[in-house]
Amino acid sequence: MKRYVLVLMTTALTSGCIESRQSSVDPGDNADSAVTDTGGDSQDGASNIPIDSGVDAMATGGCEGPADCPAGSDCVDGQCTEPDCLNDDQCTAFVQGCVEGVCLDRCVGPGTCFRGGQCEDGFCRPPECESDAECDDDRFCREGSCVDIASCDGDSACGPDERCIENLCEALPDCVGDRECEDNAICEGGRCRPQSACGSDDDCRGDEDCVGGRCVPTVCRGAIDCDPDQACWDGDCVDNTILEIETITITDYPRVIRVNAEPTTLSAVALDIRGDVVPIAAERFVWRSSDAAILSFDEQGLLIPAQVGRAEVVVSFTLNSGDSVDSAPVTIRVIPSRMDEIQPEQITVRIVDADDGRAVGGSVISYGEQDVTVDETGVAVLDAIADITALHVFSVDHDYFTLVATLASDSYVIPLRRRSSNLRVAGLSGAVDFSDIPNEGEVDISLSGPSVGQSMSDLSFNSLLGPTFNVAINAGPASFDIPIPSGVTLAADVPIIGRIEAKSDFYGTTEPGIRLAWSLAGRIDIARLTQLAQGGDGGAVGQVLAAILPYFETFQHGLRVGERLVALPQVPDENDMDGDGDVNELRPDYDRFPVLNIRPNQAQDLRLTIDVSNIFVPDDLLIVFSGVTLPGIGFVPLGVTAADEPGEYAARMAAPYGGLEVGIPTFVGLSARFGDGQTLPESLTIHVQRSDDLRVPNQVTFDADPVRRPQLAEWNSVM
Repeated sequence: MKRYVLVLMTTALTSGCIESRQSSVDPGDNADSAVTDTGGDSQDGASNIPIDSGVDAMATGGCEGPADCPAGSDCVDGQCTEPDCLNDDQCTAFVQGCVEGVCLDRCVGPGTCFRGGQCEDGFCRPPECESDAECDDDRFCREGSCVDIASCDGDSACGPDERCIENLCEALPDCVGDRECEDNAICEGGRCRPQSACGSDDDCRGDEDCVGGRCVPTVCRGAIDCDPDQACWDGDCVDNTILEIETITITDYPRVIRVNAEPTTLSAVALDIRGDVVPIAAERFVWRSSDAAILSFDEQGLLIPAQVGRAEVVVSFTLNSGDSVDSAPVTIRVIPSRMDEIQPEQITVRIVDADDGRAVGGSVISYGEQDVTVDETGVAVLDAIADITALHVFSVDHDYFTLVATLASDSYVIPLRRRSSNLRVAGLSGAVDFSDIPNEGEVDISLSGPSVGQSMSDLSFNSLLGPTFNVAINAGPASFDIPIPSGVTLAADVPIIGRIEAKSDFYGTTEPGIRLAWSLAGRIDIARLTQLAQGGDGGAVGQVLAAILPYFETFQHGLRVGERLVALPQVPDENDMDGDGDVNELRPDYDRFPVLNIRPNQAQDLRLTIDVSNIFVPDDLLIVFSGVTLPGIGFVPLGVTAADEPGEYAARMAAPYGGLEVGIPTFVGLSARFGDGQTLPESLTIHVQRSDDLRVPNQVTFDADPVRRPQLAEWNSVM
């Protein structure tokens, strides 16, 4: 996978234009610096140099000082030097202009001078000042300009984005997230705004919570924060009313189960007429069996297999009107128990297909010196071995699986994914509508995809970001390819060049079933993007991700419910859709995926701190997705951040909404060693932390993980 150079596009476009133009003219005709210490403006390609007053002085010779020479020229040894330029044609195409004999970079506003200087009258000029001493007595030097600052005797005398400091109304520091502010401030409206310090919620006002030692605006984090007759929806406590339900679908259930197996949880999801998820707590569903002698349900709604046979299961919900909505029935087969065959210190392992739950008979389990072929029910019995920490499973039609753990006397279920080489792939595609994005900037960025339906152990950067698309950028003299994840859309209004639509649609793959489409979308100003790129050293993908991902907390979240996704055969990439030059490879059939356009409009108002001290590995980058797991739907990200050192991090996420309110708050950390390369690593460690009380905690602390991925491992073929 190639480098994800999202934050470099605008910088590359501008510098690429300059470099490509400079290579076609005499290098001596261009100033190395983007700015000069003179002012002026050029009009319609014409030079501002007074030809009849200065050039004659150069020709006749003789000067006593710079005043005797034309603009852009200096007096050296009694002779006027030649200016850098006489007109715009001697400068770098349309990205520079000739101003008083010097080629200056053009700009379109504050923060668009990529090679230094300040934007004035459309050109990048040297800063007006570097200290207060260079300004008039009643003015002050701020950000390179001499400005008027109002005096004050308190914060009330200043504007909403100012604070009174040493009797002057100083602007609050700008920011892109809470972690850019001091410990006594939070980032609101792009400014670090002072907040009271706290040790608990009791130290804050009634409309505030204590998060990370700061009082922050309160939002409900789960139903437990609300009155008994209320629910927590989108961070607010609202009356607990149920919307109309169109359908109920059973999503997770065992196709085969043994007599006297442990009580099992089944899952269902309710949808309204628009296809949106209706937030119903699991305990409000009512389950029933067609034959209670074979299958029954206890008071908690857990499935109990009592007798060999087959039975149909239905789930229902009673509406406020008293009417009941039933799901379509599913069939569950109960097979004989083998528990009477199990001896102490033995392990029962059941192998199932990850897609449909059927038993994978004939697969081979390797555990220590034991090689056991499972029976038609997918079950094998092994002797527990204290010193063995790995169990391997092999199946002709599935990917090989290794469980790294010290196994105790117990029962294990291992789902196998079908072999990747002939995998059918489900997914969705769409575009992102930026109409409701409140933050300003020249660069539109979004990260979107389907809910993660597969096991958390199967997560990868591909499943959350998508495979790389090499996108051709045509910007006149600066035409090049830029690698962009398939889950990303990217566009920019680049100074001088204009609008660049790098990638307009997102594509995502997942497991078949009912899935949600999610998106994080926002705008970044080019100046900030350039700073982030420089903060990530402008190159290695890990450094760039560490710099830019915390900015995503300022983005809006969007959600769409899709139809039940169906796995489709992969197709030859005849049109080289991913731009890698390989037209013979197989790719997902993106053209046949359902199209779900998303309009993000949910702010990430829920603050929390994430402590990664227990799981951080030196030299790794840890990317943390905060979200919700909804049974039958999968994991839905609601926020993302990154950590490049151990400790606590301020983070934000969208409060669960759109049916996610009854899901399990879930936090997924992907830890990998990126190094200085341009590719995303394939070897990573996955950490998962859940909040089983269905409340998003103020602080998430990842538990220590005793198992680490092998470093510098060498892999040998087995079959």
